[in-house]
Amino acid sequence: VSGVFMQETFSVASSDDRVMIQKRNRLLQTHKKKMRRFFNLADKSKNGSIDMEEFKKMTEHKEVSAWLASMELDVSDPKKLFNLIDSVKRDGTVSLEELIYGVGRLKGPARSLDVACLMEELKDLKTLLLGQGVGLSSKDDQEEMQMSFPPVKEELGLPGDTLFG
Repeated sequence: VSGVFMQETFSVASSDDRVMIQKRNRLLQTHKKKMRRFFNLADKSKNGSIDMEEFKKMTEHKEVSAWLASMELDVSDPKKLFNLIDSVKRDGTVSLEELIYGVGRLKGPARSLDVACLMEELKDLKTLLLGQGVGLSSKDDQEEMQMSFPPVKEELGLPGDTLFG
């Protein structure tokens, strides 16, 4: 009896994984479709990319701004949002692929992974600066820096006692 129960349990768990993957794929396809529609409307020059002016004009439409806001994208500063979407190539234009990737990466709240990556980048920057001789001049400065970045280990479940630890 317990063997049959265990087999059924694993079968349901496997099925749940497939359902989750299918749901994720459907969401990704829907996201791509929406981004393609936005891109085609925004690319007024029909050159295969959106520039800052085209993007800004799109965000001036109330419906578009509300739609982007519904994805938790802050459209109050269209230039900043455009630059964040254009963060891969940084060439002042956004291709369809960049739009799909950039909006997908930016929508919604920050995740623990985002915060952990940021913390690692800050550690790397600190190491680089200290290696260049740009350090904290006194023990007081070092202590002040530690106070500015309190322990986060418990909050994020990450190793290390401080942000720069």
